[in-house]
Amino acid sequence: MRRRLLKAEHVAELHKALAAMGNGEMCELSLSYNRLHNDGLTHLAHLAAAGGGGGVLAKLQRLFVDGNRVGDAGIVALASAASKGALPKLQQLSLKFNEVGPVGINALAEAIYQGGLPELQAIHLDQNRLSGATHDTPDTDDSAVQQVCSRSASNTASASALHLHCICTASALASALHLHCRRSRRASEGRSHRA
Repeated sequence: MRRRLLKAEHVAELHKALAAMGNGEMCELSLSYNRLHNDGLTHLAHLAAAGGGGGVLAKLQRLFVDGNRVGDAGIVALASAASKGALPKLQQLSLKFNEVGPVGINALAEAIYQGGLPELQAIHLDQNRLSGATHDTPDTDDSAVQQVCSRSASNTASASALHLHCICTASALASALHLHCRRSRRASEGRSHRA
């Protein structure tokens, strides 16, 4: 579905088509370089969440939404759907070349922290508006990405299953892994002191 000029008004038809196909075998959905914007992703998220863990995206492992001018509102809706169990098998989420800012990143972090994306392994976030500095300059801010990584790593329920690989900057990934190792070390030291 890449480069099909899909807009928000096409999402309901897309949802019907996906439902007609059944969710048994669909493991990848690429909606990259369309015109979904916030409304399209929000609509898709609401439709997916309506089915909970048995919705049309229940078996989806890879979702690509690159280059759709999606901002925080769309990501907040997607994170909310994930928190309701709509994306239980998602392993890779690609959001490159959008307009995601700190609010969207915080929503994703919360969904991960609450266990809404239990199998997530990679989030691609490069070329977004994560610095929050000026709205005209798309760039990547390590602190916003580190927050997603560190919050997900701090969730003891999912930390062992989740190796979150934020593909934005090498320093963000290195810092996230360092935080994860430090927290794991502290947790094990705390257990040994209590024993």
